[in-house]
Amino acid sequence: ALYQDGKEQTVSSFGAISNVASAAMRDTGAAPDSAESALAGAPPSGGNGGVTPGTESSNIAEPAGGPAAPAPERFIALFFDDVHLYFADLAQTRNAAARYLDSLPPTDRVAIVTASGQDQTGFSGDRKKLHEAMMKLQPHPFAGGPVSTAGSFPCPAPMTYTEADAIVSQDSNRVLAVAATDIAECDRLPEARDGEGEAQARAVETHAAGEAAIDTIFERLRMTVRRLAVLPGQRVVVLVSPGFVYGGHEQTFADVTNLAIRSNVVVNTLDAKGVFGGGPKDRNDLPVDKWDPDRFTKFGFGHDTEYAVLSDLAESTGGVFISGNNDFAGAMREMSTAPEVYYLLTYSPGNLAADGKFHVLKVDLTRRSRNTVQARRGFYAPSKTESPEAASKREIADALFSRDEQHDLPIKLETAVTRDASGARKLAVKADVDVAHLDFRKNAGANAEDVTVAAALFDRDGNYVAGTQKDDQMNLSDATLEQLTKSGFYLELDFDVEPGDYEVRLVARDTNDGHIAAENAAVSVKN
Repeated sequence: ALYQDGKEQTVSSFGAISNVASAAMRDTGAAPDSAESALAGAPPSGGNGGVTPGTESSNIAEPAGGPAAPAPERFIALFFDDVHLYFADLAQTRNAAARYLDSLPPTDRVAIVTASGQDQTGFSGDRKKLHEAMMKLQPHPFAGGPVSTAGSFPCPAPMTYTEADAIVSQDSNRVLAVAATDIAECDRLPEARDGEGEAQARAVETHAAGEAAIDTIFERLRMTVRRLAVLPGQRVVVLVSPGFVYGGHEQTFADVTNLAIRSNVVVNTLDAKGVFGGGPKDRNDLPVDKWDPDRFTKFGFGHDTEYAVLSDLAESTGGVFISGNNDFAGAMREMSTAPEVYYLLTYSPGNLAADGKFHVLKVDLTRRSRNTVQARRGFYAPSKTESPEAASKREIADALFSRDEQHDLPIKLETAVTRDASGARKLAVKADVDVAHLDFRKNAGANAEDVTVAAALFDRDGNYVAGTQKDDQMNLSDATLEQLTKSGFYLELDFDVEPGDYEVRLVARDTNDGHIAAENAAVSVKN
């Protein structure tokens, strides 16, 4: 059963879709920060932007095929929260991630991302490069963040951000009293209240540093989602963190999760503490005899509070949250592995206002089962301010940076490589359009239809190389339309290329029906 905003909807179609990659795909990959910028340097041509039917352009040579590397099927951002992770936890999860990397197929692209922005690497299929980056990871704690005392116990105990937030933001006299007592005992002050001034000062300092750390990790998450948003195929974030309190940052949290939902990026989260016993490893490594559990739990500073951000990030983006598990490598595999088969449900929202608001979706099994359903959390309604031109641009960009092939519009993709007079290599991307299946409409006695064709080129490491676009505005007489229906019609887009393996993504869209075609092709340019 499918529900929108709590109301059951009528499912118009339901079917299983295999997750096997298209055999034609070879090595698609990364793109610039926005899909729109990919086409910014390609002004559309006016009038008939295509090549005259039946006439071969002089730069078309032999088809640009040849062997190429397998296509990437997933882009995985391994995100380490190095501003909150303890050294021991970071080392353990880092080593597990190294084993996890060895288990990935060559079609996966992985990036190492950190909250601090240090020790990172971009998306790559080079396992050696990724391993080297992984082994460089170190904690970069903020003041009041995780500390390793290596058996020695600082006195007074380090103040955590959680305590500082309670003192500064919530005016908690109880928490202030506990911190002041700790300081008074360590400094051998006559009265517990004599430590309140220092406790307050430490709280202000720690709170400011903790706030900055939270802002930093959310900003890094936002940047990571934006980077993934313009990649083809499956896009996954695996956040490795001990958790942190994000009270007061609800709007920032909502901005990040909304961006992930819009971008179809799933954020999975892994509790880096795992299962431990014998001591408060998650409380600044204080030894058992010096750690007072009541200091935290009676003020609500338990695991549930810190875990909330991990649980909420996963739940809000359709991801998985794993905690209480020391098999970190196995957890990472579970979080980044898509099912072999998934199901597509289709329905038509009724009375949907064009107000840009978010609508909640829920999918339930109608029969009782041990199985669970993982589905997208919802969708945003179209905005009434979006013009038809803007909608067309958005749809083309979305399709251009997707791996899915679409065949609503009948086109055929062909590629060829040639050299010009100077010896420079040119890649021709030709879209053969089946004119007979276009929906021409009469306009002042002519048959009118517009077709937009966009192409993007990616290198073998998944880096965006170039993009271009052409618009063909057709106003054809009946005789010309009949001729093109028989002879065929195509649009050609050209790229300057260097030797190497590439992937071409071609998207075409007609204006009258808004139908889209999207196809992929491998290209190997020889020396």
